[in-house]
Amino acid sequence: MKSTCRFSNTSATIFNTMSLTESDRQYIRTISREANLALENDIKEIYHILTKMSRGMTTDANFKKLSFNNKLLTLNAELLGVASHVGITLPRA
Repeated sequence: MKSTCRFSNTSATIFNTMSLTESDRQYIRTISREANLALENDIKEIYHILTKMSRGMTTDANFKKLSFNNKLLTLNAELLGVASHVGITLPRA
């Protein structure tokens, strides 16, 4: 007995059941590609920021030797630097 999945080619089914012109379909595909590209670029930027942060103080042997207070001050300085780099103003107490 051959099993069939009723969800195969779902996007094609949706396009075919709706009254869309080929121009509409192309426009939707273009928007989807642009949104995917924007998300991909955002993920890449976040990845680069995180890798830069991980290469910094956490791998530094001297950071492990710092007192708790100095570790917090260092982390705060790093956080402020990253926030400034991406254009975010953090609230200060």
